[in-house]
Amino acid sequence: MSINQKIFLKINTLQKRNSSIDAVINFFAQYYLFVHGAIALYIMSSNWEMFGQRWFIVTALTLGFAIMLSYLTGVLHKHPRPIVTFPNIHQLFKPMETWKSFPSDHTIMSLSFFWPLLVLPVSIGSMMFFLCGGVLIGASRVFGGVHYPADIVGGIIYSGVTCYIVIILIRYLNLFIV
Repeated sequence: MSINQKIFLKINTLQKRNSSIDAVINFFAQYYLFVHGAIALYIMSSNWEMFGQRWFIVTALTLGFAIMLSYLTGVLHKHPRPIVTFPNIHQLFKPMETWKSFPSDHTIMSLSFFWPLLVLPVSIGSMMFFLCGGVLIGASRVFGGVHYPADIVGGIIYSGVTCYIVIILIRYLNLFIV
């Protein structure tokens, strides 16, 4: 058994102890991504001229490429969700699919809003809000029983590296966006 699986199983034993905590974790694992995205779109639209348009373009490209890379990784590297490997674990909810666990698409999507902010004129508070939101989404997916910790780390790396490549390409092509 890998360290990743051992850590997951330790975290998984924390479920079902407090229904209120489980409900909050369930909200962050399943639904907060929609809130996170809606807040990002609102901030983008209200600051469209200053930085919203650039944020939108870099985020959209990062999301698109990172999710494509994620699915390609899932096809080439079979890494099923924990419920497939450990059928007796606790899950706070049932994931839509069980064929792919690495990297976490929810983590990729949520942190794709954060990474572009590092090169845009925004406050540290905005950056921290989107970083914390993304990490909370990822961590709650582990606690919820649908991802291993390494899946979350993979999602962080995939979204960060993809955003970096997108920014390099935009600058190389002289699009003057970032």
